[in-house]
Amino acid sequence: RRGSGRLVQADLDADVESLQRYYALSGYTRAAIGPPQVERQGQDLRLVIPVKEGPRERVASLTFQGIVALDLEKLRK
Repeated sequence: RRGSGRLVQADLDADVESLQRYYALSGYTRAAIGPPQVERQGQDLRLVIPVKEGPRERVASLTFQGIVALDLEKLRK
């Protein structure tokens, strides 16, 4: 995908953080996002961000104890 034509380190850092968050929220809490690799292809740059997802984790069960002020179904969501 073509972008603005500029490679800005702060934007790249933010993209890596966004990827880490995305994988964590998708159940890949141990995903490893490697350092971005920039390759020149003529006048273009190719940006590769290596990702090792690792195992996907899921919550098997969830228990609430004590007095719960909120509806349990809402809490489970």
